[in-house]
Amino acid sequence: MPSETPYHIYVHTPWCRSKCPYCDFTVYVDKNPPYDEWTDRIVRDAQWTQKQAKWDLEGPKTLYFGGGTPSLLPINNLQKVIETLRTPNTTEITLEVNPGDVHPEKLQQYKDIGINRLSLGIQSFDRTQLRRLGRGTTPKDIHQLLMWVQQANFDSWSMDLMFGLPNQEFQQLKDDVNKMLSVEPPHVSLYGLTYKKGTPFFRALRSGSLQPITENEWVKQFEYITNTLKSSGYTRYEVSNFCKKPHQAQHNEGIWKNEPYIGLGPSAHGFWPNGIRTQYSSTWQEWISSTVPQIEECTTEQRAIDWLITAIRHHEGILLSTLNRMGYTLKVPKHIREHDTFSKSLDCTPTRWRLSNHGWIVVDWITEVLVNALTPIDKSV
Repeated sequence: MPSETPYHIYVHTPWCRSKCPYCDFTVYVDKNPPYDEWTDRIVRDAQWTQKQAKWDLEGPKTLYFGGGTPSLLPINNLQKVIETLRTPNTTEITLEVNPGDVHPEKLQQYKDIGINRLSLGIQSFDRTQLRRLGRGTTPKDIHQLLMWVQQANFDSWSMDLMFGLPNQEFQQLKDDVNKMLSVEPPHVSLYGLTYKKGTPFFRALRSGSLQPITENEWVKQFEYITNTLKSSGYTRYEVSNFCKKPHQAQHNEGIWKNEPYIGLGPSAHGFWPNGIRTQYSSTWQEWISSTVPQIEECTTEQRAIDWLITAIRHHEGILLSTLNRMGYTLKVPKHIREHDTFSKSLDCTPTRWRLSNHGWIVVDWITEVLVNALTPIDKSV
């Protein structure tokens, strides 16, 4: 891979104290997690992948520890993985942290081993909603963590906030937003609640014991949060991500720009520079005993689709020359192009298509339209 091409490493830490009822991620609840086995396997898989894919020897631009709950990992295990993967070329190392898992001494240990960015799983400041979400933390835990993180002076940190919660009143949402802004997070990630098949929330929805908010209420909440963030000095650089410059998440932005990455850990995905995609098993026994991940060689069309899906979510949008180099163009049927929703949702120039303010709300529909409009360039013409 050319030295100027950045790449990233995502490390999945699968353990949680309990599994949230809305979560469909690969998560294990284990009183005695086999951290050392996990660490050794992560290191071995990283070395195998770097050798197989002929990764740039300068090393990854970012490391991201997601989960699960990476803040449950012992410091020595984290340190071993970081020391194996990090190089002088690595500029951002992010760790997801939950309230109640850390204290000032542990935050300092994180900084000592090279972690320079935290992603805080706050979700809500409301006690009732925290219980409903199965978070196992209290508003006191949250405020204490925020105070400690501010005092620790990391290079950057982010806060997750959920909306569209069951029975969530608009005033509850406003209170959450006000409390979030009062601590001035450098970065904010929004998550609208979705009911994933197989989760307790999905079953409760089907049985009628859980009442979701209406679509109009969801849009009202989304627009309120995004408008409030904008008026408070935050820049929107992806559908659900906002920051005060220069606090864009380098790792996530790399993924949205379709830069290659190594995925390590149970269920983790990877995308190699030669178009190879990898995925590890989501079950512990299969993951720990397998020798290699599943490998899929993407077609030219699939690579174009993958790039399109991520590019449209980013504020820079779709650079048509990049799509052309992949051998494709966009041919949206006339009846759709003339539809009000389409015309209001995209700002189109001869060189770039990107979402308008209205487009952020209907990004899923726009994405479907664009994928269906993807057309190979006829090189015989």
